[in-house]
Amino acid sequence: MVELTYEAILSQNPEELAVASVLESLSQTGSSQTAFSPKIASPKTITVWGPGGSPGRSTLAINLSDSIARLGYSVLLIDADLFNPSLPLMLGVPLRGHTLSTLFAELNRNPAIDLKDFVTETDIKGLSLMPGITNLARASEIQIELFAAFLSAAQRYDYLVFDVAGDLADKGLTSNSERIPRFLVREAQQVIAVGEANILGLERLARQVADLRRLRFDRQVRFVLNRVEPKPRSTVEAAELFWQLTKERVSATLPQDRKTLATALERGCPASVIRQRGEFSKAVLSFAATLVTP
Repeated sequence: MVELTYEAILSQNPEELAVASVLESLSQTGSSQTAFSPKIASPKTITVWGPGGSPGRSTLAINLSDSIARLGYSVLLIDADLFNPSLPLMLGVPLRGHTLSTLFAELNRNPAIDLKDFVTETDIKGLSLMPGITNLARASEIQIELFAAFLSAAQRYDYLVFDVAGDLADKGLTSNSERIPRFLVREAQQVIAVGEANILGLERLARQVADLRRLRFDRQVRFVLNRVEPKPRSTVEAAELFWQLTKERVSATLPQDRKTLATALERGCPASVIRQRGEFSKAVLSFAATLVTP
């Protein structure tokens, strides 16, 4: 078995990291046959979600997708933030007409589409982007019943990463802007909940844990604390406070790296392009390795 230490990840050829059991698992169909897991071989699905207050959810979604691609997998990053889609801007990718709403409108007419006509390729090898909607009024076109067709069209990808925002509380509302975030959190094979590692950020994340658990039941949620300050015991103290608030354990912590992330945003690229061996990039890559390891 390959030991997925950070140095091993950087030094080895991606193909050497593609352990046979991982590749085999990518072709397996989950046991739950929902609109999000049809009776076909399908990509692995990861939802990255975070509460309000800008915890760095989209930053994590971009850099996690980049890291999974660097591990040798093909990734489609989907901007499923229906309220403030920002991934094309953050990745420096120009919009060429198609968005998530135009894709689903076409799926409604013709489920047998060629997805490559709708996605945008990035400068990162193995990473494609599905831009989000440009008008909240068009969220009605993203029908939950069409996600099975979407997965069928996305068969060439190993992983689909959804960047998702929205309140997870069940308020009995029926609009897609309320239903889609809950659906993507409930049905994804893996869910990452990100919060900022300060008292306010931890409280915001903690307030949503009960709603997360109602959606996920006994299925795993990986809690990630972002922007941990480089001070002694900062990581331990943040994780301990989150445990006190929620009785949930933290899966990963990401260090604060304002300079690298600001430069990456300015240039429209993942942090690894700026500082591959920076502490933030190392932390995300190590976390990504745990997600792709069976």
